[in-house]
Amino acid sequence: KRIAAREKDRRERADLVDQERLRLLKGPIPRLSSVEIRPRLAGRKEIGVLEAHANGLRFTSRTGARVDIIYANIRHAFFQPSKSELIVLIHFHLHNPIMVGKKKTKDVQFLQMAYNVERNLSGRNARSAFDIDELEDEQRERRERAKKNANFKKFAEAVEAVVETNKPDLDLQFDVPYRDLGFHGVPERSTVFLQPTVNCLVHLVETPFVVITIDDIEIVHFERVRFSLRNFDMVIVWKDYSKAPLHINSIESKYLDAIKEWLDGNNVKFYEGQANLNWTAVMKHITDDVPGFFTDGGWSFLEDDDEEEEEVIADSDESEFEPSGDDDDDDDEFEFESGEGTESSYSAISNPDDELSEEGLDDEALEREARREDMKRSRRERDDVLGSSRPSKRSKHR
Repeated sequence: KRIAAREKDRRERADLVDQERLRLLKGPIPRLSSVEIRPRLAGRKEIGVLEAHANGLRFTSRTGARVDIIYANIRHAFFQPSKSELIVLIHFHLHNPIMVGKKKTKDVQFLQMAYNVERNLSGRNARSAFDIDELEDEQRERRERAKKNANFKKFAEAVEAVVETNKPDLDLQFDVPYRDLGFHGVPERSTVFLQPTVNCLVHLVETPFVVITIDDIEIVHFERVRFSLRNFDMVIVWKDYSKAPLHINSIESKYLDAIKEWLDGNNVKFYEGQANLNWTAVMKHITDDVPGFFTDGGWSFLEDDDEEEEEVIADSDESEFEPSGDDDDDDDEFEFESGEGTESSYSAISNPDDELSEEGLDDEALEREARREDMKRSRRERDDVLGSSRPSKRSKHR
């Protein structure tokens, strides 16, 4: 067991990048006390102190364990105050993984409970909302939450000042998630609240953490976008084609326009379709011949699929209104036959040489026209019953 544990640890550390030694800061040291680190050290909760030094940060637990994070290895830094969450946190997403205890990770987080959570174990019913003690507890929680948010914000600003003084070539800025632009989705197995930042899309409250860097995104494809569905899926394709696309499923349709606007503001190309694609086969086809893929049009096949779906929908809609039967039969409904020596009703109405006056047809003309129509109708009915040997004009045309 000891040999297997050593081999596993050696494999974990095989691709680690050597970090420079931490240079301690002389003078006042920005410090954040009584914070918890995640991932946990040795599999248990560790409380300690986080300090900002000349070229990095150092966490020292109460048991003496240390974790150093070099500024040059920090890709993204986040400060998320507590609003509706129970914790306030500072999170670092790294370029290269480091060992936290026995776990190799790219995400290191330091947090505090926003306020003390007390449970009523007395067995009595909850107090009224107008209870003075209850109101005092709520005010105390708000004050405690605001104080801890202010402490974390002050520490983040102090770290930025230290980096600007000692490492002016580094651009380390703490991003704050935009809660108003957040949406619920399923990136792993459970529904989480994802929030955009200036450079990322993140979920930092629960593990596993989600940190999606906008610069790493090639395209975004929205699947199952239909008016009849309440949810849609979001597929993120990375610029590194060797990485499998990330699926964020079951996003409510009401967030679609806001997500499109956010992607458009960050110059990220997106497509949408009604079906789910087999992305394993798609990425295999691309990686087999990347130059050939772009020679054939690249991601334009997603637009072609959308156009074909629209054409199919349009054709199906038009087919519902197509008249049935032959054109001749339709024309027959409006065709008027006339016998020899008589005029058709259509020509009697449309011919300008008819006996029409400025006042219109007189009573005698109307009576003559009615008698003429009665004669033609009786002739047609007789021919239909007895069968006429004389072909009609319609049969001649046919």
